[in-house]
Amino acid sequence: SASSPRRPGTTQTQEAPLEELVASLSASDWHARLSAAQALAKKPITEVMPHALAVTARLQDQDFRVRLAVTNLVGTLGLDSEMHTANLSESLSSAHALERKAAARALGHLGAATEAERIAALLADGDPEVRREASLALGRIGTAAAGAAVAQLRHSDVVVRSSAKQALLHMLQAPRVQKTLKRSRSSELATGYQPVARVSIRRSMRRSMSNPVGLGDAGEHGHAMRAAVLRSHVVPLLTDASSEVRRAAAELLTHLGADPGDRDAALLEDPDAEVRLAAVQRLGDLGEDAMDSAVALAGRLADPQQLVRRAAVEALTKLGEQHGAAAVPAVVQLLEHRLQTVRRAASAALQGLGASATSHEVARQVALLSDENPTVRCNAAEALAERCKSEGLDEKYLQTVLKLGVDQHWCVRLAASNIFVRCGAEAPLVMLRKDADWRVRRA
Repeated sequence: SASSPRRPGTTQTQEAPLEELVASLSASDWHARLSAAQALAKKPITEVMPHALAVTARLQDQDFRVRLAVTNLVGTLGLDSEMHTANLSESLSSAHALERKAAARALGHLGAATEAERIAALLADGDPEVRREASLALGRIGTAAAGAAVAQLRHSDVVVRSSAKQALLHMLQAPRVQKTLKRSRSSELATGYQPVARVSIRRSMRRSMSNPVGLGDAGEHGHAMRAAVLRSHVVPLLTDASSEVRRAAAELLTHLGADPGDRDAALLEDPDAEVRLAAVQRLGDLGEDAMDSAVALAGRLADPQQLVRRAAVEALTKLGEQHGAAAVPAVVQLLEHRLQTVRRAASAALQGLGASATSHEVARQVALLSDENPTVRCNAAEALAERCKSEGLDEKYLQTVLKLGVDQHWCVRLAASNIFVRCGAEAPLVMLRKDADWRVRRA
């Protein structure tokens, strides 16, 4: 009602003279102090700056709501002295999540690299909003905070590792964020604070963080430099004792533009199957850009895990005859591997490598003659029979082919008879004419 007394924090307080607002920061009533801090946030920065000491003194206020408002104000003003940074740093340990969040945001805006480790510790905070703000704050600080963020990539909690990864990715765009902040402060210096404008600034910052396109030559160079610094921090994690850390590091390096050889060469030999699988799949997704890793990919055809072998076959197939030719000799050697699964993978890879492996087609088919699946043996024998029409059969393969005459499955013996006929091998034909199966005898 018109006669009811006004509490501090109403429009009357917000429109009070600057000196009165500054004096209210020391009032005994916390409502008055809070309203004064909130009102000062709506004043032009040029008017508030001369009273910076009075404002920052309230960072130690006994009421956390006042501390919260002042923390936000300090971050907006850009008061980056060591004393103010130390006071904000203490707020990172507050019992109130909102205060921890505000302190992280303010320190991020101030570019407080000296507090990077304490901010990085908040990546493990129980409050998701605090973790998110800590990630953004480290991003704003930039590559100077890379070491602190990378340390959290070693955390046992996947959520913490994910937050650390986001922080490092934010660092790629840090200078653009800082530039946006400086533009916003310049605007405030000239026109005073406008709430609608600040919303626009936040949206602009989000676009800058998510879209690195259009940086220009200078921006692209800076982006590349920051990526190089971040890679130097992340690459050592590829040899971490934890497979989850190694996997996270490899995924992050993909976003940081790491060379495939640097990123995945070691991981192809990783003791953890999931890490090896992810490395093979990433190289496969690169297509022709993985050409230098073709031989290393061939080695994964002998992997003990089926999924890894299958991914290696797919990766080599994507390389194809033009870009995967270097892998052919290594793959051919695996045709004589003692394990059937490896021989099958090698055979499939040679088939995927196309014309670059044509000269080894007979060796590929001969390797399949010892497969436990009679259909595989039969198909291989029929393919060899076709080739014998025009090329004959090298003597080094003859002993293997002769064994088909006593194969347990009639269809394999039948296909073998065609090879013997076309190669002029009379002795095994004599035996097959007396075969127990009438279909073989008739052929």
